[in-house]
Amino acid sequence: MSKASGGKDPFTIFADELTLLRNDIKQLKLSSLSYPEASVINDKITEDVTTFTMAAEKLERSVSNGFAKLQQQVQQDASSAASKAASSAITNSHQEILNAARIYSKNAGEARREAWRYFGGFWVWLSSMLLLGVILGVLVTIYLQGMISAKEFGKYPSIYCSMAGGSVGEYESGNGKYCVFHNI
Repeated sequence: MSKASGGKDPFTIFADELTLLRNDIKQLKLSSLSYPEASVINDKITEDVTTFTMAAEKLERSVSNGFAKLQQQVQQDASSAASKAASSAITNSHQEILNAARIYSKNAGEARREAWRYFGGFWVWLSSMLLLGVILGVLVTIYLQGMISAKEFGKYPSIYCSMAGGSVGEYESGNGKYCVFHNI
């Protein structure tokens, strides 16, 4: 609250004026006044009441305006502080994530290099590829050999039949031979 000139606040001034007014009214009752004197006093009282009413209204507006400005300032300050805190938190979080990513990338590179050194690097890779090629070649050869053997067995039963444990037969028409297996 603002103080009026003289160091008193408006409420204290108002109370003092009311006390003076009461005293004036007591004095009037004790003394006899003429009509013009009473009229002057009445005008003075009316003027003082009007002044007091206007002062009270100004004081109320001043307090309301002060509270509105204070509320607006508090809202702005709170909004600004929240915005700065959020921005700072995001910046710090982003920096921590980048630092962690750099550390993980560095560790992954070191682990890859160490594994390459431990397992012999290129020569181990080349040897394993050659070994895989040899194994695949052997498997393909075994598969194809079985197919070739079956085909040859069908073309030349007289050669392969006795080795397989069967006996050679000949068609009645004389157009070829076949292999017969007996139940054991």
